[in-house]
Amino acid sequence: MTNMAQSSFFDPSRLSAQAQATADEAVAALEAMADPERATGMASYMRDKFEFFGIASQPRKDAVKHILSGRSLDWDFVAALWLHPQRECQYVAVDHVRRHKLNIADLENLKSVVESKSWWDTVDHLAKCAGTALVAGARGRGKEPNSLAEAQATRALMLEWAVDDNLWTRRIAILCQLSSGEKTDKELLREVIESNLGADSAFSGEFFINKAIGWALRDYARKNPQWVRYFVDEHGEGTQLPLAKLSVREALKHL
Repeated sequence: MTNMAQSSFFDPSRLSAQAQATADEAVAALEAMADPERATGMASYMRDKFEFFGIASQPRKDAVKHILSGRSLDWDFVAALWLHPQRECQYVAVDHVRRHKLNIADLENLKSVVESKSWWDTVDHLAKCAGTALVAGARGRGKEPNSLAEAQATRALMLEWAVDDNLWTRRIAILCQLSSGEKTDKELLREVIESNLGADSAFSGEFFINKAIGWALRDYARKNPQWVRYFVDEHGEGTQLPLAKLSVREALKHL
């Protein structure tokens, strides 16, 4: 099983009683639906990194819908769920975060979550959550809007995350603009990718980084195929910052 990162974020003694109680309610709802046979298959699919209750996606969402509906973003609730061994508990926490637009103040907590019990099944959803903090403007009813300065601070933070010591944090920076379409910050996309290319990059040969680069480029190619083709050509074999073959294959998949 994956070890929990050492962080005060996950200290049970600091979590609010209400958040703990709500997390316990969610866990009880999941536990009542446990399917040991399915759990074995789900664990195997995830290379036995995590325990599972054995609940498919939609039944899981239905079971906790009444708990998440209308709930304000609550990082204590997220942390409480993250402490449970069954992976569905982390999925519920991710579903909770995905219901909200974040700002720069949320990203330290998000990073703690990303770097604990890390695997693509949670990290890739959280990447899009980080991306919501790149957008200035409305954040929802009763929330202070995300200011331009906060959005710019998030951009600067993504550049820092792109060279972080943790590969999953780097993956967040690469994937944070997925589905942004024409609103994609091309220069940010370029910089976070180039930070992970070349012999000097700590993770230039890492599958999860190279796959993320290809995915980010493929996604943006839907709106700007010319830019993606040029970028791939610019970083071809023999250049100073060459793309991995995996990244190229993924980037050009639909072109």
